[in-house]
Amino acid sequence: FEVMRPEVATEPQDKTLEADKVLKIVWARGQTQELSMHTPKDRGLVWLDIFETGKCPNDCSGAGQCVKGLCSCASSKFGEDCSNSLPVKLSNLPSNFPSSYSNSLIVAPDVTLQWQLTTLATAPAIAIRYSISGAEWAGIGFNPSDNGMTDADMVIATVTAGTVIVDDYWSTGNNKPRRDTSYEGGSNNLISRGGVTSTGTWFEFVRPIESKDEYDKSLVSNQLAKVVWAYGQIGDLSQHAPDARGMKWVDFFNTGVCPQECSGRGTCVSGVCHCNEKVTGDDCSIDIPYSLYASSALPSSFKYTVVLDPSISLTLSWSIIDNNATLFRLSRTGRGWMALGYEASDNGMANADMDIITIISDIAIIRDYYSPNYSPPRPDVELGGNNDIGPYYSSLENSMTTVVWSRPFVRSDASLDRSLYEGPVGLSWAWGDTDGLTQHTKTHRGFLMLNLKTGDTTEIWSVNSILKCIHGLVMWLSWGMLLLLGMLWARYMKPSEKKVNGVPIWFYVHRISQYTGLVLAIIGFVISFFMVKNHYSTLFHAQLGTVVMILGITQVIWAFFRPSPPPKGEEPSCARKSFEYQHLWMGRITLLLVIPVIFSGLAEFGATKGYYLFYVFFLFAVIICVVVMEINNYRKKKRQNSPGFEKLPLTDAMAPPPQGSPSRHYSVQILSVNSTPPSSLTKRSQQVSRILPMDTESDTTEDEMADLSNPIEGGKGDSKKSITRQTLKFDE
Repeated sequence: FEVMRPEVATEPQDKTLEADKVLKIVWARGQTQELSMHTPKDRGLVWLDIFETGKCPNDCSGAGQCVKGLCSCASSKFGEDCSNSLPVKLSNLPSNFPSSYSNSLIVAPDVTLQWQLTTLATAPAIAIRYSISGAEWAGIGFNPSDNGMTDADMVIATVTAGTVIVDDYWSTGNNKPRRDTSYEGGSNNLISRGGVTSTGTWFEFVRPIESKDEYDKSLVSNQLAKVVWAYGQIGDLSQHAPDARGMKWVDFFNTGVCPQECSGRGTCVSGVCHCNEKVTGDDCSIDIPYSLYASSALPSSFKYTVVLDPSISLTLSWSIIDNNATLFRLSRTGRGWMALGYEASDNGMANADMDIITIISDIAIIRDYYSPNYSPPRPDVELGGNNDIGPYYSSLENSMTTVVWSRPFVRSDASLDRSLYEGPVGLSWAWGDTDGLTQHTKTHRGFLMLNLKTGDTTEIWSVNSILKCIHGLVMWLSWGMLLLLGMLWARYMKPSEKKVNGVPIWFYVHRISQYTGLVLAIIGFVISFFMVKNHYSTLFHAQLGTVVMILGITQVIWAFFRPSPPPKGEEPSCARKSFEYQHLWMGRITLLLVIPVIFSGLAEFGATKGYYLFYVFFLFAVIICVVVMEINNYRKKKRQNSPGFEKLPLTDAMAPPPQGSPSRHYSVQILSVNSTPPSSLTKRSQQVSRILPMDTESDTTEDEMADLSNPIEGGKGDSKKSITRQTLKFDE
């Protein structure tokens, strides 16, 4: 697309393009027709000198010299506009870094925080050291609006060419964080350094107490700070593992206050909440199971039961209570989180009321959540709602995780909860093997319609699921069957002289199978464009599949415009030889690339092990057949190239008679010598044939007999020989 716009802004929602500056341009793209969330890779920033000023981006941020439109940064800075800071060299440490830290906190078994109050340019500041073993990149975030990454002020250390780069970041959500300097008005307000050791990564930084721009957050001296942390195994900033992150309340100023003032459900003693009997958690916000403080067993009698996922025996049981509530029991083998979602708008997570079970301090806890989309759900209490889970039971015994709870048909938060009635209810479910809530795999989730009154269930296939099935089936028939078998047929049936409608049978079948297979592949390829969804983002399958489609279509186009074959007995042209070589090897390469495409497609579909095993056995069978046919072809060629095997040329005596003349009769005289030499040699045969008209007086000559009687070359000792003569008669 192209647009025209005024240089000078005419309303508050526009920006003036200043003709004396280099413009900062950000761009993004997506795969849906409507505006949707792009992937982290589908965006970027570039500086453009549209007005040809000859100036440099952001005037080099005052940290470099502009030379012909390019910034020459100071030794401690880098980037197109010199806005990024390199780590401070150990030989020239600023006085702001303390020689030792008086405060320390182990936030996870492998993560340690140390801090010390200091100053930065005479302003109050804090120095923080982050140490992590067994990782390369690491990050820390301050005061997010949730317990994750939303609106978090972050400091992240990455490794580039063996050098640790520590920078100031801002995170809007669960997407990849961006440097403050990439936002309008943002700046790097840190001094920092870091390093990599044999045990992991460390970095330390000094940051102001008060925020310097809208992409920083102040640390309030009389409050605790909510600190999130994460780390990864790749030097560049990459997605961390589900359990490589966490959240802690940290008392940077030694105030002695407690998180959330213990939520009014406990007593604060020296910064630690002593929770009341029926609650737990750092801030006493989590209700513990009724079974932990009451001498009552878990209810065991339920009217209805349905198995949601047989792989872990994920089972839901329920009964109606007094026609105004439902008593649920959710259980699974092993230990891990579980979730139920009610009445999602898309049979998944969008606008879903959820009850989620996690494990905290070896206690299975259930809380009321809400999910607006495919970001991590948040507890209703964080969104201004209520936790509508009443007294509940839980157990982590006998290698089982079990929770029993009740929920009313109508809950208290109209905007965050969904009402349930005695009828069909859309039920989403998911699970994971970690104690805390983490992203599940594509196979660890599902959806069904549940009639609470009758116990009837109906598994619902979404449009996206149906399209995936059609896409997979069509692609399997095309690339997995027709195109593969068409290539093998052409290779191993080419010697056959059979014809169909005057066309060699090998070419006839090859052409039909390849054209049919490619049409099916194009249909499947088009279907894939209608399958894009928020959580459908397997880039490898899409990219490699597109490459395979391009190669397949190119094969057909080149075959359609192929050079004509030469007349029988003549050498093919150079163009024909080039086509045959290209057609052969491009076909082989394309079908080899199909293998990882199919495997990645099975992963995207969430296929069970049976699908993988079927395809592995299919490939194994194809390989066995190819090996057998190749051995057979090799033996045929070896016989044809062996001494004594000769294709006799057509003689004048064998020329067909003139039109209208009587049929001629022929005979074939075959003289064979079968020699059986000593055991050190294999059996060999020599054969001499001649085809003559029957009226020709001819017989095997004495010279031929003598030649056949000679010892076989290379034999040791005497050889036993038998000579056989056959005469076959046939009409023309």
